[in-house]
Amino acid sequence: MTSRVPTCILVVAILQSLAGSAHAAVNRSPVPVESLPAWVARYQAAVDALRAGDCARFNQLNVRGTLNLRCDAQTRRLSTSFRVLGYRQFGTGAIVDTIDVSRQTNRAGIYTAILALGPAASSIPWARAGSAP
Repeated sequence: MTSRVPTCILVVAILQSLAGSAHAAVNRSPVPVESLPAWVARYQAAVDALRAGDCARFNQLNVRGTLNLRCDAQTRRLSTSFRVLGYRQFGTGAIVDTIDVSRQTNRAGIYTAILALGPAASSIPWARAGSAP
């Protein structure tokens, strides 16, 4: 019985320390790698470089391939109607509403990009959902 008491005290101490660290983690929000306004400005600058046919500038802006675009004739043609309508950040995630042309249908529509701005953002591609008018 005496050996169980120190074990119980140790378990209680471990649980209390875990609860304290979990509480600290909840109160600490992750810091995005890039602010959303900076990402939107970089994306717009990349689209402008595409429109101008400046693939060298585009490649400078497309850090780690995070813009989900290619510098080619088809993307240049499709980017002519691109415009950011608005954006909103949720922690290290964000949504960006745009007017763009679908690569699949070649029709303009309003699209919502879902992206990660956090520390793992370089490994998470942004997703896009949309609708044609």
